[in-house]
Amino acid sequence: MANIRQVAREAGVSIATVSAVMNNTKAVSPELTKRVLQAIEKLDYRPNLLAKALLGKNSGLIAFLVPSMTNPFYPDLLEAVEHAASERNYGVFICTTHRQVDRVDYYRERLLGMNIDGAMVTLSSEIVKSQLVQDFLSHGIKVVGITGGRVMPEIDCYVLDDETSTQTVCSYLSGLGHREVVYLGPDPAKSTTSSLRYKGIQNAIKGLLPTVKMELATSFCTYSEGSAYQAAISLLASGRSFSAIICYNDQVAVGVVNALKDQGLDVPDDVSVIGFDDTVASYTRPALTTMAVDRKGLAEAASTRLFTLIESSNGIEPTVVKIPMSLVVRGSTAAGPYRSRPVRPAEMPG
Repeated sequence: MANIRQVAREAGVSIATVSAVMNNTKAVSPELTKRVLQAIEKLDYRPNLLAKALLGKNSGLIAFLVPSMTNPFYPDLLEAVEHAASERNYGVFICTTHRQVDRVDYYRERLLGMNIDGAMVTLSSEIVKSQLVQDFLSHGIKVVGITGGRVMPEIDCYVLDDETSTQTVCSYLSGLGHREVVYLGPDPAKSTTSSLRYKGIQNAIKGLLPTVKMELATSFCTYSEGSAYQAAISLLASGRSFSAIICYNDQVAVGVVNALKDQGLDVPDDVSVIGFDDTVASYTRPALTTMAVDRKGLAEAASTRLFTLIESSNGIEPTVVKIPMSLVVRGSTAAGPYRSRPVRPAEMPG
C-alpha cells in the first residue's frame, strides 16, 4: 500500500502539503492541489485512520450505540446519521447493546482504544447505568444523546416530546367519544419512556376534566409483538370494559391488533388502537393511527450538534431539545361508544 511519503514524492511536494490537501487544514494553491490529487489517484493511496487515531489526531470516526436493530425506529435513525456523517467526511461504527450493560462496557473499551472523535448514544437504561458517557467525556470524546427518556445533564440530549404527544392522543380519542381506554406497553417502573407516556396520558386525562371524564387502565408487556399479543389476550380475559388501546409503539400495536382479530374483534369498529413512532404503521391492516416522529430530522439535528462539538474549540453548554411528534390518522381508530358513528357509504339508502 502506498504511504503519504510516496504521494508527496510523486507530486513533488512536502508531506505537510499532502496533509493540508487531504484534511483541508490550510490553503493550498490550485496547481499543487491538482498534483496531490493526481498522485493520490495514481498510487491508490488511502490514509491509515487507525494510525492517525493512535497519534492522537482526529480519527474522522464516530460511534452510534443503539439497543437493537430489529426495531425499525433505529435503522431509520442510523441511515440519517450515516448520511450526515458522510457529508462531513466521518465514518460511523454501529454498536448494538441489546439493552445489556456488559455489552456497553465491551464497546466502551474498544472505542476508547480507537480514539474516536465522538459518539451518539440512545438514552436507554444500559447506557445511563454504565460509565460510558463519563469515560468518553473524560477522554475528550464528544457525546450526544438521542431518544429515550433518561436525560443526562452532562451531554446534549435530543428527546421526543412525550408530554405534548400524549395530550394530542387523549384529546383525539376523547373527541371520537372514547371514555374507557387502556395503555399497553412495558412496565412504567422499568422503562423510562413508557413511564413518561403513561404519566403523560394520566395528566392529559386529568386536563380534560371536568368537561370529559375518561378512565385509564394498564396492561404490561415487553417490547416485542409476541409479548404485546399475550398481554392483549390477558386484557380481554380480564373482562375489563374499554373501547380504545393506546400502545407504547407501533410494534406493540401490531401484536395488539393481531390478538384482537384472533379473538373475533374488529379494529376499529369494536376497539380503536393507536401507536407511537410511525415505523410499521402504514403496513398493517388496518393501517395504524400513530404519533409520527420525523426520524430523519431528529438524526440530522443531533448529528449536526455532535459535529459542531467535535470541530469547535469553544465550550458549549449542554442542552435538552424536545422533538415534537405529529398525529397521523389511519384506519385503526374510529368513533367510540359516546359519539355517533358516521354512516358508511354501503349503508346509505338507495
